[in-house]
Parts: sequence; structure tokens; C-alpha cells
Amino acid sequence: MTAKRDYYEVLGVARAATVEDIKKSYRQLALKFHPDKNPGDKSAEDKFKEATEAFQVLTDPEKRRQYDQFGHQAFGPQGPQVDYSNLEDLFSEIFGGRGGVDSVFDVFFGGGRRRAGRGRGAARGTDGADLQIEIALELQDVLDTQHQSIELSRLEPCEDCHGQGGTGKRECGECGGRGQVAYRQGFFSFAASCPRCGGAGTSFKSSCSSCRGEGRRRGKRKISLKIPAGVEDGMRLRLRGEGDAGGGGGERGDLYVVVQVKPHPRFERHGTDLVADVTISYVEAVLGSEIQMKDLSGDTLSIKIPAGTQHGSLHRLRHKGLPSVDHGTRGDLLARINVEIPKTVSAREKQLLQEIAELHATGKGFFNKVKDAFL
Repeated sequence: MTAKRDYYEVLGVARAATVEDIKKSYRQLALKFHPDKNPGDKSAEDKFKEATEAFQVLTDPEKRRQYDQFGHQAFGPQGPQVDYSNLEDLFSEIFGGRGGVDSVFDVFFGGGRRRAGRGRGAARGTDGADLQIEIALELQDVLDTQHQSIELSRLEPCEDCHGQGGTGKRECGECGGRGQVAYRQGFFSFAASCPRCGGAGTSFKSSCSSCRGEGRRRGKRKISLKIPAGVEDGMRLRLRGEGDAGGGGGERGDLYVVVQVKPHPRFERHGTDLVADVTISYVEAVLGSEIQMKDLSGDTLSIKIPAGTQHGSLHRLRHKGLPSVDHGTRGDLLARINVEIPKTVSAREKQLLQEIAELHATGKGFFNKVKDAFL
């Protein structure tokens, strides 16, 4: 008899792995070794069973504690009880809920089935799909909360049948009103939504001609969007219940808004801070000065340049950056100093530079470098 492998080794995780780490690893193994992905391959089926057993033990706090203390002996010669009859729920948890993969059939059999209520009297229709759109903003738009109205194409309840799909409900002859039918795949069985009634458990004597019994029709609807100030590029906002309408009493899906913030020609974004280049003359850098620049909103700001300012130095203007999307406080604006060296100077300027350079003849100071550029 072949000795059992360590469960942590089976899943390829450390003994201190979190439940999320274990789920992630099991997901990869289940996709790779599922019997329906490897028909007729006994080795793949055995690896799938082994991974499922390890997963069910290591995600159960009490079983994991026993296993960590006593190893495989904690469960006796028969090993732990592994429930293969409930794999649809297990896979639904591992591979995602609404808006993602809803059941094992979506992963392995091409899917198309949606969630439905279970059992006679508890059945409900299919849930509406989640939708996603993209919104592009200029960087200056991020300064304030944006309110936009968009026209969205989505499934709406059919007005002709009031979303019912037809008239004269009767028990579905395929599933007997249960809303589910049994399937056998490999070494275990699944219960799935009835393909005829979509999990509703009933059908219509007369289907609606407008929606063909679906209870939904595609239409256009205006949606008001509120995009918070400080939103970042790539951020995804969720609007609950603004996706496709569900069928037969199912829930509406959600709408996800992906925000794209365009780059700005003058300002670099670093979280809530902004960085902008400011050019000054070499004389202003040495003697000091007060200059002006415009912030992202177009307001004029004064910056005091101290004597001896170096090229590339940063001058911080507090609370002149972007607001935080979490708490609204504003970041800073950083003026990055660019000391401009003129390409040509007059004869008098050269003379003065020469005199200054002689005063600093012992080292290669700033004016020596400037002198070298022209002499």
C-alpha cells in the first residue's frame, strides 16, 4: 500500500499557509487534474482526489489542527471523510461567486448556467450579469467629485409580460418542479440547474412573444455616476444593482466602472502628491528669488527660492496636491527646480563670470562650471 503524501506537499504550500493560499493552490490543481479535463487518465483522477482530500482537511480548522498534531493517523486507517457529493458548492466558493464563475459546470463544461434557487418552492430565476464600462478623466478632474450621466445598454424586465416571461405557469416536465437535474461526471454526481426551465421549476403555457419567454429585453438606460475626488488610474467602482436585470425574479447584476486617468503634460502623479518642473536662471539659483507657478487647478502660487538652490532640488507646497479618495485630505505639490544654463552670454557676462571664477579658483564650484561652458 502506497504511503499517503503530506497534505501540504500535495497542495504545494507551506505549513503556515493561510486559507487563501490553500484555496489558490487547490484551484490550480483542480483545473489541471479534473477528470473531465483528463478523460480516461486514472493518474489525473487520483491526483484530483488527493488534492481535494488535502484541501478539505486543511481548510477545516479542527481537522487541520488534528492533522498538524498527529498527521494522517489523526483520521484512522480509513482516512478523513471526503465529501465528493457537495463539490459544486465547493467549486462555486473556490472559483468565484456572482460576477465570476458560478459553478463547476462553468469551469469544466463550458457553462452558461447561472445560479438558481434550490428545491421545489425555493427556486428563483437566473441572476443578471455584471457589466463593466470605462470612464476617462483628465488629471484635473480628480480634484473634485465628478457627476456624469451615461447611457448604458443592458437587459431590462420585459414591459409586455412585466418580466414574467409568459402566462399560465406549470410544473417543468424536465425536472418535475425541482429546478435541478442530476448529472454524473466521472466518479461523483452533481446537481445543476435544469436546462429547460433555467432552475425556475416551472414553464409557461404561453410564452411572451416580445422576450421569447426570457422575461428580459435589451434596452438603453441612463445611469448617474458619482466618481469620488482623488480616484486613481485603474480604480474600479462598484454600483450595486445596476447591471443586467435577472430573469424570473433573480437579482440584478452589478455595474463596475473602471476609471482611466490621463497623463498630464506638466504634472506627475505620485499617489496624492504632484511633481512639476520649474525652471529658474542660474543667477536666481545663486542669489535666491521669488517665482510664480500655476497649480493643477490653474491658481497662481508663489515660491520662495532660497540662495544657493541646487538643480533638481524639491520645494514642497503643502496641501496643493490631490485629495485622498479615502479621507479627502490633500497631498502636496512638489516643485522640482530646473536650473537653466544659457547657451550664449554677452562679453560683459563672460568677464563677470571670469572674475567670479577667480574668486573660487580653489574648487570647481557652480560658477566655475558655468565659466567652463562658455570659455
